[in-house]
Amino acid sequence: MQRRAKIVATIGPASASEKTLARLIRAGVNVVRLNQSHGTREEHRRLIRLVREVSAEAGRSVGVMVDLMGPRHRLDHFEGARVLKEGDVVGLGASAEADLPLDRDMVRHVEPGEQILIDDGRVQLEVRSKDEERIEAEVIVGGAVSSRKGVNLPDSRLPFRISDKDLSDIRMAVEEDADFLAASYIGTPADVVQVREASRDAGRSLQIIAKLERRRALDHLDEIVLESDGVMVARGDLGVEIPLHQVPVVQKRIIESGWRHARPVIVATQMLESMIEHPRPTRAESSDVANAVFDGAAGHPGDPRDGLRRGDPVGAPFDRAGHRRPQPGRFHGSPGCLPPAVDAGVRLHARIAVDARAPARLGRSLREDGPGGLPPRRGRRDGRPATPGRQSGAARRHDRAADG
Repeated sequence: MQRRAKIVATIGPASASEKTLARLIRAGVNVVRLNQSHGTREEHRRLIRLVREVSAEAGRSVGVMVDLMGPRHRLDHFEGARVLKEGDVVGLGASAEADLPLDRDMVRHVEPGEQILIDDGRVQLEVRSKDEERIEAEVIVGGAVSSRKGVNLPDSRLPFRISDKDLSDIRMAVEEDADFLAASYIGTPADVVQVREASRDAGRSLQIIAKLERRRALDHLDEIVLESDGVMVARGDLGVEIPLHQVPVVQKRIIESGWRHARPVIVATQMLESMIEHPRPTRAESSDVANAVFDGAAGHPGDPRDGLRRGDPVGAPFDRAGHRRPQPGRFHGSPGCLPPAVDAGVRLHARIAVDARAPARLGRSLREDGPGGLPPRRGRRDGRPATPGRQSGAARRHDRAADG
């Protein structure tokens, strides 16, 4: 049976050998991802060539995705760690008097009332005042902060820029004939255009996967999906910029947008993360993978950089989920399994769907049709069609029997 999802696997030191790559490809990996935030450019060149050799030997077509670091923002260097307590007021900026050193460009784009999240949101600040050189912010959630920790500004309108490092990585991807560029921290469709033009200037227009990890991107979701060749639900930074309880809802919204605009969607971050250390995924991870597949997304297992067990192959959970769709008997609200009439209603934002054949059975018909479409129209015993909008006696008896 054909698997309905594709698998994207991040390659790192623990999985970079020829033997391990061959094993991953045999297990069902469709695309390998090379994270440009780690490793050297020469290491990535070697890996791309090795993937091409191993996939050719296996008789498989395996894509290569070069994941750009993007405009990542961090605290500047300082000595030691600083403990921030709730209610403290701290200064951030480029001046020597600042408690936490921050790039001047970030200071310029932050406004009073906006949040500053440090170290994946573990420390939360709120801006009280600012001038050209310095921000005064109150500590909302405290904790220890050390040099070079990541900074997220979910409320700010930071401009998107392609760094010199990203330009060099794009040139490397084009020279090594990679297939995809994953563009980090996309906020508007114009950001996708910038990356595409940089790829074209480097010699070839690679397919652009827009990583949706900023709150701002959600305001331009459909436009970004249309401008890109595919999108990634980057749940790591996205889960920092929006409340965690909103991430599953946003994930489904992004997948639905991909379906409407015929763009593939990759669900990323912590899928099968425990399999870095253990031979089997957790039950929560298995459900996570299955729901992503049922919704119509491709998968993205956890990064096998730090370890790779010899147990369950990386593709097995995707195979098991991808070979089974939800069974009739329940209504599943994803674009991949909606019956045609309900799907049309969802796309047209209809408030109610009416089954003219049996209005009283509307609720159950929506639950029971599953992936097979609307149930066939029931007729009279003599084969003639029933009166439109009414059930035949045989249909009513069938329904009473089904209801027990």
